Amino acid sequence: MTQSILAVASGFTIRNSRTSPALFRNAANRRVVHEFLSSPEVYWGHGRSQAVVDRQTSSALISFGVFKLPLLAEGEEDESAEAPSLVAFSRVVGDGERFAYLADVFVLPEYRGLGLGKAVVVATLTASGDPSAEDVVSRDSTQWKWILFASKAKDIYIRLGFQLAETAYELAPGTLNLA
Repeated sequence: MTQSILAVASGFTIRNSRTSPALFRNAANRRVVHEFLSSPEVYWGHGRSQAVVDRQTSSALISFGVFKLPLLAEGEEDESAEAPSLVAFSRVVGDGERFAYLADVFVLPEYRGLGLGKAVVVATLTASGDPSAEDVVSRDSTQWKWILFASKAKDIYIRLGFQLAETAYELAPGTLNLA
């Protein structure tokens, strides 16, 4: 379980919901996602129920997580250790072909400053494609059009090449005007 799809701080690994679905179905890890996303700190997700978060995560194109690896005693096997615990997360909403929305990116406060946020975002942007797709763009998610909403950690996104979109419009919940 120590192999990672991207270099990350020692003691952590990055996994995704396609290759490691059990980690994302783990009750403790699901609870971490819900508790963080429903906290007052999170302006975009505050008030979501566990059921809503579970549906959003399970219907995502793919999710990524940074997991803290359990400390193993000398000679202890991975199978006998506790499950890795989720400390950073992202999910992708999109068509799996050309368009993706980077959603619900977070790093738990006690793990910030270790490069885990950038690691989970880079993994998400570079490894969301379907490796079995015939179309090269469907396989290579670096060729997709990505969007996100961010009020924090903007510097990470700007350094990765994101630009402020001047043509985006937002319809807030409950504001549809049919008149």
